Amino acid sequence: MIRDLGIKGLRGIRDGRLEDLTPLTVLVGRNASGKSTVLDALFIGAFHVPSEAVGRVVRRRRGQDGPQAGRWLLWKSGNEGETWIEVTSPAQYARCVRLKSQPPNVLQVVPEDTDLGVADLNNPHEAHLVPTSVVFGSQGVFTASPVSQPFPGATEVHLVDPGRNGAAPLHRLYSRAVEKGRKAAVREMVSALVAEVQDLEILTEEDEPVLYLVMEDHAVPAALAGDGLHTLLTLALELGIRSDGVVLLEEPEVHQHPGGLRQSARAVWAAIDRGVQVVISTHSIELIDMLLVEAPDKGFDRLSLYRLALDSTGELRSSRLGGPQIAAARLEIEDDLR
Repeated sequence: MIRDLGIKGLRGIRDGRLEDLTPLTVLVGRNASGKSTVLDALFIGAFHVPSEAVGRVVRRRRGQDGPQAGRWLLWKSGNEGETWIEVTSPAQYARCVRLKSQPPNVLQVVPEDTDLGVADLNNPHEAHLVPTSVVFGSQGVFTASPVSQPFPGATEVHLVDPGRNGAAPLHRLYSRAVEKGRKAAVREMVSALVAEVQDLEILTEEDEPVLYLVMEDHAVPAALAGDGLHTLLTLALELGIRSDGVVLLEEPEVHQHPGGLRQSARAVWAAIDRGVQVVISTHSIELIDMLLVEAPDKGFDRLSLYRLALDSTGELRSSRLGGPQIAAARLEIEDDLR
């Protein structure tokens, strides 16, 4: 689990810090308030190969391909000050990942540097990262790193955009869900939205595997069943196959009907009950409502919400609400989202 996050010089955030993250953490704020950058920072900071995480973060940004793509990760293209990301676990283990640009088109991930003032480095294995380069060439991103060093308490870190862009193939996710024994739970979620669905099954089209929704008298590819159902399936499967680690969800409400949001909230809490930490960025007060409604007994103790804003100097400002405070502050939260 990730408890604290520090950011310096990443994208639009010159300086920022979030503390006391909980098993379920919700990020809200207006556009350009730093929500996506916080997710990027969590992913890079806690992923077992930070250089690979950097490459994925760059690739998922539309319109940022080519040899200069990497430098846009850095505050003002790296021309004003250093860039680093610090993540801390509840056990006081800290990792600090520094990013720096080296002309003409190399973004380098360098080891933890004690001069950055990282506190509580009590674990003797802290920040075992070797220098490694992420080179942004004209044909995409090429990464190279010999080190795989999991962040304690976050053995797996997944950044999920439930939309179709860059999402893992549904048949692959479903296969893993079946392997994990969660087939019935996924089918129940889908049937709650589309009553005609009796099963999910992987069939082939021209020897290619495709996940189908099986009705009484016909079957259709799940990818053709509508954006809302596709989003719900992606989210349910991504959460359903995890039993630990961290899942980062960017705007899971996209394309979803209120009924789908309720099913999504149930999937989130089920994952948390299995030991997964979930961090969500959202513009949906309805999703927040559903997370509150579906919270299990004492679930509020595992929920926090951060209202984010960026000032004109790039400082990330945040106010933290614990679970019991969220319902009372609903009107203020809704104002952040509208």
